[in-house]
Amino acid sequence: MAELEPAERAELRRRGTVVNFPAGGELLRQSDASTHVYFLLKGLVRVSMTSDDGNPVLLAVRGPGDVLGEMALLDGQPRSATVTALSEVSALLVTREAMEDLITQHPKVGRLLTRQVVHRLRESGDTVSELASHNVSTRLATRLMELVKWGVGEADGENGFVISITQQELAVWVSTTRESVVRALRDLRQRGLVEATRGRLKIVDVARLGDSLD
Repeated sequence: MAELEPAERAELRRRGTVVNFPAGGELLRQSDASTHVYFLLKGLVRVSMTSDDGNPVLLAVRGPGDVLGEMALLDGQPRSATVTALSEVSALLVTREAMEDLITQHPKVGRLLTRQVVHRLRESGDTVSELASHNVSTRLATRLMELVKWGVGEADGENGFVISITQQELAVWVSTTRESVVRALRDLRQRGLVEATRGRLKIVDVARLGDSLD
């Protein structure tokens, strides 16, 4: 939305409806028909799918400014993933018909959506590369910095930041086991970067955690 001209952005908002979801609410469900797309305005969501053996697979976590459901919108196929709110979420819902009409009148919107799909494909490749080249502690620190960037949590003192998230949620997001996350958190704690309790994680010093990734 930030890349649209003011008139285009206003037209998009006019055609959409702002909807809100509580933490745990389901925005999209895998295999459902594609009837609308969401533009995420506030909050954090988990994008996941169920594998052939019935196990959940976390694909991504998305924050404000992201588009949800654009792939199914473009190809007309059923939803490829389920999107669930990790926090209170506010999103702009735009129906398939409204989006198609908007793209006809404003081709730039269609180009941006196509570019978004390409970006997601590149992102998938980056994730594979990250799994191969970074240890769990580094991947975990990277994800924590993303949560800070999105403002998912609250400041604690001058440099700290507190996030409500479970070790299992972190494990799925980092594509590892809960036991590996426990070891990674122990490593970060021994380096004075985080403090972890049940369902709550405090980044002691955001700047130092970010510097640890350089």
